[in-house]
Amino acid sequence: MKQDEMLNVMLTAKDLGISPMKALNGGFYIVKGKISMSTALMTDRIRKAGHSIKITDWTSEKCVIIGIRKDNGDSVKFEYTMKDAQ
Repeated sequence: MKQDEMLNVMLTAKDLGISPMKALNGGFYIVKGKISMSTALMTDRIRKAGHSIKITDWTSEKCVIIGIRKDNGDSVKFEYTMKDAQ
């Protein structure tokens, strides 16, 4: 990571209340100059907010995840298959 990219990641982390070390150690990555949050960091932030993420099916053919909000109990189910990936 270049010095200017590192500074950009650390400032983004600060804006979101994320420690600079967590941000630099895989929390964010840069693609074509744009900062993106890793799925691991997204999951960490979701769970710290008290929401729930449950993987109900994880095979070589598909993955099913259910997310449940802490505040109102709303849920959403995501299913992604190998056919979707192709």
